Parts: sequence; structure tokens; C-alpha cells
Amino acid sequence: FSHSTGKARSDLTLFGEVTVMAARVEKAEQAPQLIDAVIRAALLAKQPAYLEIPKHLWDAKCASPGAPLDVTRPA
Repeated sequence: FSHSTGKARSDLTLFGEVTVMAARVEKAEQAPQLIDAVIRAALLAKQPAYLEIPKHLWDAKCASPGAPLDVTRPA
């Protein structure tokens, strides 16, 4: 929706208020780590999360995910 308002981060700001984590991938190399962080936060908190990936990054190359996602709670 932010492209309609002319305010670049309005969606991210809005969803940051109502989710456990809201993040935006700015560079392709950030994608694996940031995607994992958002998914992990949502699963651990059992709350919604929001991840924004700009259209120009959809087909960009990035590293494959590393180890399986750890969704255990810290001791």
C-alpha cells in the first residue's frame, strides 16, 4: 500500500505496531537471515509477523538457507 501513499515505509511502520516482528529486505544478501528471523519470531511468539521484500529483489540471487531453523526457546 505504501506505493499508493507516497510514504515509502508506511506498511512496515503500520505492521510493526501489530506484529511480533516487521522487517524489510533491503539487499538480496540479507534475505536468508532476515526471512529466518521473521519466521522464528512468529513461531516462538505464536503471533503474526510481517516481511516486506521489494519487487526488484524477487528474482535476485542470494545464498541458500544455512542450517535448519532453530525454533526452540532459549533456556
